[in-house]
Amino acid sequence: LSVWGTFGPTVVRWQSGKDGHQFRIEEGRVLPILWSATGRALMAHRDIGELWPLLQQEISVWNKANPDRRITRRLLEQMCKEIRNHGLSASMPGIDESHIFE
Repeated sequence: LSVWGTFGPTVVRWQSGKDGHQFRIEEGRVLPILWSATGRALMAHRDIGELWPLLQQEISVWNKANPDRRITRRLLEQMCKEIRNHGLSASMPGIDESHIFE
């Protein structure tokens, strides 16, 4: 279970599934906004302008490494619209949700 905390999507409770996967996300961990499904889902229901200071660091790192596939505010707004329209998010770096629904 995650909520929007001071620094972004924050894990507040972890429950292992019945398959017993051997990984764990610690409570209190702040997840990336753009590179986690949780971050993207929570971002989609907030004002991008309000989140811009938090997003700038992740965007800057991506844009420096991928100058031909830059993330823009317009792209983020489209991503948020897709997430809201379809009611789900995914986290595959470099792939936005619109590809999932084709």
